[in-house]
Amino acid sequence: MADSRELSSSEYIKERESLLGSAKKEVFELELRDWYWLKNEKDINDSYYSHLSSWKGKVKSTRAHVVSFPLNEYVTYQADYYKKLEDAGEEIYYIDRSKFDRLRQPSGIEICDFLYVDGTVLLTRYLPNQNLMKSEIENGLLVKDKDTVAKYAALKDTIIKSATPMDRFLESAGMVKPKISAHTCPKCGNEDAFVLFYGVIRGDEAPLIIYKCTKCGHVDREW
Repeated sequence: MADSRELSSSEYIKERESLLGSAKKEVFELELRDWYWLKNEKDINDSYYSHLSSWKGKVKSTRAHVVSFPLNEYVTYQADYYKKLEDAGEEIYYIDRSKFDRLRQPSGIEICDFLYVDGTVLLTRYLPNQNLMKSEIENGLLVKDKDTVAKYAALKDTIIKSATPMDRFLESAGMVKPKISAHTCPKCGNEDAFVLFYGVIRGDEAPLIIYKCTKCGHVDREW
């Protein structure tokens, strides 16, 4: 791909921060996965919120999250973070995965999580990981080639036109906050946690419970 650069995971984080810090007109982020926790997710989220607050309406910021039905409790929990972003001025949309798959077919570009900032695209690639507690960024791809960026921009616009605004989506989906359960956080000692997942992964195993601390955000699991 002309005018593109492969990035290591550490280079990806630095490039992401640089792009967000230099944003002047438009930021768009596509999130394709509805079950993952990044090891440094809180830092990434806090940093993004800081950038969003600094733009103060000067930069148009939009996000689209692709989800599958039935919705899981991670999506429900993530909606709380999105509401915080919306209050700070971001436009947030949800789109059903089956609809998204129909939209993406004619694009002719690599489809993964991506960040669009003022005519530059940053792709995010994750390591395959069966551990529901955490995922890791494998690498990224910085794209500045005008023809390729134009294809991502067209996909961005199509997604926004086809997606549902967050408030309307949450209402129609009947989403509620995750349950809070008594569970001692091994990191900070707090005794309340969101129950993000409860179920059997494989038939021969005991149920898996995934908790997220209501205080520090630490995620852990028990069988």
